[in-house]
Amino acid sequence: MTKAFGYIWGLCILLVGFFLYQVKYKVQALEEELRTTNNQILENQDALHVLQAEWQYLNNPERLESLNKKHLKLQPLQAEQLFTIDDFEALTWEK
Repeated sequence: MTKAFGYIWGLCILLVGFFLYQVKYKVQALEEELRTTNNQILENQDALHVLQAEWQYLNNPERLESLNKKHLKLQPLQAEQLFTIDDFEALTWEK
């Protein structure tokens, strides 16, 4: 009986060792995945900061005004340029 009991304990110890071996390498794989994901998050945050800075530069009102003067020469709207939907309908039905 003690010999069989020893074999059972030995088998249990081997199974626990194998299980712990599997868990250890699974945890290491998950830690590596977490490390990779965290690095990606940091890279994306850096890229986002760059894009936000570019967006602020591109939408700078002084810059847009100088580009308008150079290329488009747009002027502010005058009150005479505005009309209502009724005025628009009247124009389309007159033809």
